[in-house]
Amino acid sequence: MRLKILLIISFSVLVINAQDDKSNNPNVELPDFVITGKSQLNIKKVDKIKPDFVSSVNEDFIKPTYSPEELEIGDFSNPLKSDMSFLNDVSFYKGNIAAGIGLYTIPTVSATYAHPFTNGIIEGMAKGDFTRAYEDNSDRFTTRFGINFTYWSDIDGEIFPGTQFNVNADYGTTSYKFFASYNPEEKRTLNYGKFVVDIKNDFGSNFLFGLNLTNNVTNISEEEFDENNLHLKGEALYKLAAVNIGATVDYRNHSIKNFLGDNSGKDFFLIRPTAGLFFTKLIKGTAGWTFSHGAGETYNALYASVAIKLDKNITLFGEYAPTAEFMSPGSFVVKNNYFKVDSIGSIYWEKSNALNASVKYEFDKYFQIDGGVKFFKSDAFPYFGSSSDSGKFDLRYADMNSISPYANFLFYLGPSGELYASVQFSDIEDTDGNQIPYLPVFNLNGSYTYKWQNGLSTSVRLDYLSKRFADIENEISIGDYFDLGLSFIYSFQPNLDLTLDINNVLNQKNYYWNGYKEVPINIIIGVNYRL
Repeated sequence: MRLKILLIISFSVLVINAQDDKSNNPNVELPDFVITGKSQLNIKKVDKIKPDFVSSVNEDFIKPTYSPEELEIGDFSNPLKSDMSFLNDVSFYKGNIAAGIGLYTIPTVSATYAHPFTNGIIEGMAKGDFTRAYEDNSDRFTTRFGINFTYWSDIDGEIFPGTQFNVNADYGTTSYKFFASYNPEEKRTLNYGKFVVDIKNDFGSNFLFGLNLTNNVTNISEEEFDENNLHLKGEALYKLAAVNIGATVDYRNHSIKNFLGDNSGKDFFLIRPTAGLFFTKLIKGTAGWTFSHGAGETYNALYASVAIKLDKNITLFGEYAPTAEFMSPGSFVVKNNYFKVDSIGSIYWEKSNALNASVKYEFDKYFQIDGGVKFFKSDAFPYFGSSSDSGKFDLRYADMNSISPYANFLFYLGPSGELYASVQFSDIEDTDGNQIPYLPVFNLNGSYTYKWQNGLSTSVRLDYLSKRFADIENEISIGDYFDLGLSFIYSFQPNLDLTLDINNVLNQKNYYWNGYKEVPINIIIGVNYRL
């Protein structure tokens, strides 16, 4: 335990001290579709990339950062919007083929390919891995395939200049067993896919817009479960001198085939008209109303926000945004693979008194620091609980309050390496003062990478979750989750790397879900060939 504390303290000190070196421009990686090489990729106004966290019922608890989708499009104060640089030459690696084998990973393979063209890029990826059993029946097999198309219209064009068009599709399969149940050999094959069409423009001088269509499908081969979740969202903003008028429309069509019937899903609809006023060029206020309806229930609430740009580097943002959340069995089973999908239909719950406040400091492309606090209440907050069917989980509901201060650090340190870290404290309790199951009070996530002169690159990463509980009475505790990882990449040829990954270096007995032990220390040796 002392070693864990020392490592956490050391990592935190590293985060604080890292900001002194701000000398070099960062490279850019696309999520899932990674392109490496000499060139830089131009993607306008996107989020800086952060590592994945442990999933829970509500990702806001684990990933507390501001989402641009929560903000009015074109808002100058968006704490997470940033510009990245253009693809400026043709000397880049179009993709890679990688393979590895380890103590419990036998094998892991992946391939990516990208073809850039004027104002756009086409990307494809495929990956798969097999994890052998480290506990009886804990073996797992995963495959995933995807394709992505992105195009940007000319910024100086006559019709909707700077419009970004994106089409994305991916499909994956995960096969595993309920190895912590009374029937440990019971198998589940989870199939999930997504198709996305996204069009947005926030470069216009007067009219800004965004339109997104997402269709998620989830299927379980061994069970009677087939879900289709169609999501259509549109945003528009019209500027008139110091005044602007906007609207957000959100529609979901949810259908399920399970034991409840052929169509036990429900529709969801939300509309939020707003009006904004620029008090000065640096202060903006927005007010509106949120109307929502789903699962036979209606929830309406005031919306208000304020943005203050103190200077070119510092932005303050505050938002009051009560709303209703719409969730489905498919989204829950992706978060928790051992969830009983036949226990619920569509889920509609209210997030009342929702307050967000954040501040962001960014110095060019060298580093950024953002932090803030989130608060909301719910009379029927959904959380995972142990089912009467051993080794499986169903959904429970709690009257609760949540307050979550957080901070994120992203430093491009040039010769001194690159550092990302995120820390969050969460007070998430029901009205009796009990901690909501599977939601930690303290969460630390980070990574540090250093490139040596001899072609060697080293990385250290840390995922830490404090003690959690498996029941609302807080009688069944799950120890802290502590995963320290190391990575080594040696480039002995311009396009060929040798890789070494060590996961769970300290060989901790880690658990996300009660009874389901995570992989022990795992050493993976591999090669990576760049095209």
